[in-house]
Order: sequence, then structure tokens, then C-alpha cells
Amino acid sequence: MSDRTDRITDLIFRYRYPILAALVLVTLFFAFQLRNIRYEISPEGMRISDDPDTIYYGHHLERFGSDEIIVVAIEAEDVFRREVLEKIEALSREIEAYPKVLKVLSISTAVDMRADEFGMEVIRVAEGLPVGEAGMAELKKRILGNPLFVDNLVSRDGAMATIIVTMERENVAAVHEHTLERSVLVKRIQALVERERGEGYELYMAGYPVLTTVMPELLVSDNMRFMPIVLCLVILILFASFRTFRGVALPALTVVASVIWTMGLLVAVGRRVEIITNVIPPMVMVIGLAAAIHILTHYNEELSRDADRRAALSKTLSYVMVPCFLTSITTAIGFGSLMSNQIEAIRDFGGFAAFGVIAAFLVAVTLIPIVLYHLSPPKSPPKGPRMRERLEAGPLGRVLKGLGDFDLNNKAIIIAGSALLIALAAVGISRLRVETSIMKYLKADNPLVVSVNHIEGHITGTATLDLVFEADGEGAILEPRVLAEIERAQAFLESLPEVTKTVSIVDFLKKMNQAMSEGDPAAYRIPDSREAAAQYLLLFSMSGDEENLERFLAYDSSAASLSARVLTVSSAQMDDLITRIQDYIDARPGKGGRVRLTGIALLLTKTIDAIVRGQITSLGIALAIITVMMALLFRSLKVGFISMIPNVLPIITTLGLMGWVGIPINTATAVISCVAIGIAVDDTIHYLVRFRKELEADGDYAGATYRSLTGVGRAMVYTSIVNTGGFLALFFSNFNPIIYFGLLMGFTMMSALVGDLIVLPVCLLLFRPFKVSGTK
Repeated sequence: MSDRTDRITDLIFRYRYPILAALVLVTLFFAFQLRNIRYEISPEGMRISDDPDTIYYGHHLERFGSDEIIVVAIEAEDVFRREVLEKIEALSREIEAYPKVLKVLSISTAVDMRADEFGMEVIRVAEGLPVGEAGMAELKKRILGNPLFVDNLVSRDGAMATIIVTMERENVAAVHEHTLERSVLVKRIQALVERERGEGYELYMAGYPVLTTVMPELLVSDNMRFMPIVLCLVILILFASFRTFRGVALPALTVVASVIWTMGLLVAVGRRVEIITNVIPPMVMVIGLAAAIHILTHYNEELSRDADRRAALSKTLSYVMVPCFLTSITTAIGFGSLMSNQIEAIRDFGGFAAFGVIAAFLVAVTLIPIVLYHLSPPKSPPKGPRMRERLEAGPLGRVLKGLGDFDLNNKAIIIAGSALLIALAAVGISRLRVETSIMKYLKADNPLVVSVNHIEGHITGTATLDLVFEADGEGAILEPRVLAEIERAQAFLESLPEVTKTVSIVDFLKKMNQAMSEGDPAAYRIPDSREAAAQYLLLFSMSGDEENLERFLAYDSSAASLSARVLTVSSAQMDDLITRIQDYIDARPGKGGRVRLTGIALLLTKTIDAIVRGQITSLGIALAIITVMMALLFRSLKVGFISMIPNVLPIITTLGLMGWVGIPINTATAVISCVAIGIAVDDTIHYLVRFRKELEADGDYAGATYRSLTGVGRAMVYTSIVNTGGFLALFFSNFNPIIYFGLLMGFTMMSALVGDLIVLPVCLLLFRPFKVSGTK
């Protein structure tokens, strides 16, 4: 291996100018791609690819049209005041004229039915506002007396009304194009809402399209916060570590180039930046420093041995090339294992982060030696023993030497403490819960969260679930027994606390039946025959308002969609709701035809389950591959297993901490284990490589422990501090999952450092896996 690394080193110096030119050209190419970077958070991006429910949902949208709704709510002391009704009318008309708006439903656009001499007349409820208090009172009575309107278009107390905007969705497969259209429309409505807020009433906006328009703006804001903080942190730590301009500039230049390569590739292959991939730049920046720090640290050590510049660089690369390559590979494996996940956003995160780590390694082992080759060594550096004495006499040197004493004299205490920690963590892990909600990504004081909570607390839910009833044959869904089954399902759904309103074709047919019976309340029921129902629908369609039924009835009346408006709850609550609904479907009385549950809320709930299942698979893959790699590297299966002890311990500890303090597993925290195992093993590799080298010198396990801790331990501390600080910078995110991800990863990194400086040396001292002549 040494001969091979020597040849690589010679090639780097021999072809230093072409390599440097290639680095510049590749960086410029990827930097040029960044002009097209796009940010996106959409329900589509978090779907499970090739999942039957995902496929069925697309089919459902094709049959029943878009379920993309924006809810604009207007709150007043009484929405039936003339000036408020006029405002609802004006807002409805203006929004209706916007491009990509399919339909606008409000109490000013809603229709009612009544019999006339020609059959049935469909009229707008609020057309031509009445004059005088008596007329307004009659209008209020008519609207509040219509079940289609109450808890949907107007609250029962008349203090809030909604304008429900349905977006066009011509091609359900065109996810990204639709996202752009969604954003343009949402921003126009947002601007309208801001402009029209007035005295005596307040306006609110909610809905998935609003959420997925606001969040990308917050992603950009996150990057504007993260990158300066992380870059300042990197510069401070590098200056504290090396106290030279080159010691700061070269690693910083390395990681900035790595970030440009990573994000440039992401854009070049047509990907958008999602909430989880948004943490890649600061993460690559801090993780990518490891190779640079080890190169500079070892270069300084070689200079202290009176080696000249070229010799010092050659020895440095020969020594660090293999461990740095292996640490980069193991980190990439940790990230790459996430590519087995079913969720596209998680796969992107794993794949591009893995590329970023490898890119950082390639840039570090080429750029830094080439630049140092052309720079004179630092003036009058301390040489030989004086350098080592100065390092050991410093604060960090004393701490590391003290750790050596602690490890040698307290092996039993360390093992017992680790066992106790595992036991406590196991209890915490048993308390872990899986729970997420897109709304809970945001902080409680976010205006969107405030709007959603206000709307759902006063009138209706802003999420939707659909039950699709299918019958055999054209018009079969209009059979009274099938309609009765839909009616029973509505009653069941409305008995559930999470469901605020349901609407189906049954509601329209009951209203038509009542209208054709001169408004008799007793006639508000399902028509007596299939033929009567078909006749009512024909009369309604002749009014020109048949699009009001398209959301609830297939064009050939062979299927119907029962739409349930539900509260925005956590995935655990939504999963429980879905289970109750599915149990009802499976056990429904008088089964006939086929019934299936669908909707974006269902898909998002399945997503978090897939993420958690994927985490277990990915972690298993990462652990297995890294263990085998370590065993092959050190030619010992025993070393392979021992090396995993200080790396699995911090993961178990972190998961236990999450359980104890009540942090749930969600989209971001679910990937912590796979990310952490790949990063944490880096220090283990560097320690084991140094320990084996020191052990070969005299066969003394105790002496090798001291020399390893005071030698490579310094770079281990530096890289761990950089990693921890970089992850802690995520605390300033706009998104709760990213905040938790940053805090927990910071904790895991420091736990891994403790494991490598305390647990790993003790394991080596106890199990003595390396066999060298004269071992003590």
C-alpha cells in the first residue's frame, strides 16, 4: 500500500499544473450550474415512488380533478354584514380571474337549487344582495340552513367565511412545472390578502399550496443564515488550530469548492433543493474539513522532524492518503446507505452528500499539497523534540495525556459506565415515537401556522382525505343502496373528531330532491330511484354549473368521491385516523362495490413510515459494509467488530436521549443514525492507523495509547469540534426538524469523540487485537 500511495504522491506533484487547471475548470463548471438552482418543498417530493397508493392517487386526480385547494378565510364580528359580503364577492371575483384557478367557491359564488316551471333552477345564493335588515336576515338564514355551506363556506356562528380556491392540475405527472404555477398563484393571492386587510375584519390563508410556497423561501433564508455562520466557525477553528493564513485559507478553499461541486451536480442533474437536501452545503463544509486538517497537522509534524518541504509533503501524503480515503469512503457509505430509502428526497440527500464527501477528499489531497509545494515552510518552526514538547505542554496536550492516564487506570469503570449508559439509552429508545407533520416543520409563531390554527379552530380543516366508491357499470353509483352506503360513510366520518366536514354527491342529490319537493325539509333525503337521481343530475347540468359536481362524481356516474376535510394533525394522529377509517371500510355493513381511501394526507402519513423503515435498512447496510471494510483494512475481523463499539455507542445514546426528552423520529431526525455512523468512524480509523504504527515501534500497548492520543488525538479533537460546531449552526434554521437534527448531530459527534478517546483505547487494551513481536 505504501508503494502505491508513493506513486500517487509522485503523480500529484509531477502533474500539479494540469491537476490544478482541472480543479479550477470543474469548479467553474459546477459554479455555472448554480445559476439555475431551485428550492422546493412539495407533497409530491415526499411520496413513495411506485407505491400502489401513489399510483392510485394519480388515477384519482385524473378522474375527479385537482384536490389542490387554497383556503382564504375572512373573520368579522358578523360576516353577513353588507360590507363584508361585498368584500367576499370582490375577492372571489378577482381570484377567479387569475390564471390556473379552476374554481372559486364562497358564499358569494355558491349555488342553491329550487323548482321552477321548467324543472330545476340553479341560482347563486347571494346574487343581488338584499336591501334592509330583514333581507339580510333571510339571506343569513338561507345560507346557515344549507348543510353544504355550514362548516365549509361559513362557520356556524357566522363569524368566519371562507373562499376555497381550487387550482388547475392539467397534468398530475408534471410535478415541478405545477409547483412553479402553484407558487405564482399563491403569491398573487398572498399579495391580494395583504392588500385587502381592513378594519372590522381579518384575512387568513392556508392550504398545502401555501405551505409549499412559503417553505422554499424559508429554505433560502436558512442558507443565508447557515453559510456565514458555518464559514465564520470554520475560519475561527482553523485559526485557533494552525494560527497561519495558509492554515485557514487552504482548508476553507477546499470545502467551499466541495460545496460548489455538490450543489452544482444537484442542479445539473435536474434536482431541486428540498428541506433535507438544504443541509448538505453546511454539512459538506464541516465534514470536508477532516482531510484538510489531517493533512496540515501531519505536515507540521513532519516539518518538526527537520524534513524539507518536498519530503514533508511526500511523507504526509503517504501517511494520510489511506486513512483519509477510507474515512471519506466510510462517511460516503453512511450517506449512500440512505439511497435504499423509498423517498426521493432522502435518496437525493444520501447520494449528493456522499458525492460531496468524496469531492472534499479529492480536492484536499490535490489542492493543498500542490499549493504547499509552492509555499515556503513557516518561518523558524520549532523542530524535533521541542515541537512535541510544546504541543504536549499546551492545554490540549495536557488533556490528551490525562486521558491516557484515565484510560489506563480506569478500565473497569469505563466499561461499567458504558454498560450503564447503554441500559439507560435502551429505556429511552423504548419511549421513542414516530411523529411528524409538515405544519410542525415550522415554528409556532410562523404566520402560516397561526393562520392554519385559526382557520381550523373556527371553521374547518385544511387537509383532505377522499373515500372513492366504485360500482360496476355506467350510472351504477346512483343506485339508492349505493348512495345510502355513501351517506352512512359520511355519518361515520363526521363522528370522528379529526374530521370537520364531508361533502359528496349525496349532499347535492338530497338538496335537489328537497328543491323538487318545494323545499319540504322532509324531502332532504336520497332520491327513491336511480332514474330520479339521474334526472336530477341532468336538470342540474342544464343550468351550466355541472363543474360543481365533477369533484364528487365520475363523468359516467360509475364512481363517486366522498371528500373529508380534516384537521392538520401529526402523522401519528393521522395514522390512527386512517386506521379507523380503513377498519370501517373493511367492516362496513352491506358491502357493495369497492371503496378505497386516498388523498395527499394518506401519502404523507405513509411517507414517514417508509422513512423509518428505510432508516433501519440503511443503518444495517452501513454497519455491515463499514465493519467489513475495517476488518479488511486491519486484516482482522476482531478489529472490525471492536472498531464499531465506540461508533454504535453514540448512536444508541442519541436515540435514547431522543426518547427521554420526547424528540420524535421525523423526516430529518430519522437519518441521524446513518449520517452519524459514517462520520463518527472517521476518527476511529485515524486512531487505529496511528495506534498500529505506534505499537509496531516497541510492542507496548500502554505507550502506543499515550502516543496515539497525544499525536492523532489533536486532529481528532479539531475535526470533531468543527463537525459539532457546524451541526449546531443548524439551530438557527426556520424548520424544527432541522434544528433537532443539528442539535442531535452535534451531541452525537461529541459522544463519538469521547468514545474514540476513552472507550476505543480501553477496548484495545483489553482485547489486544494487534499481534506484533514483543507485545507488552
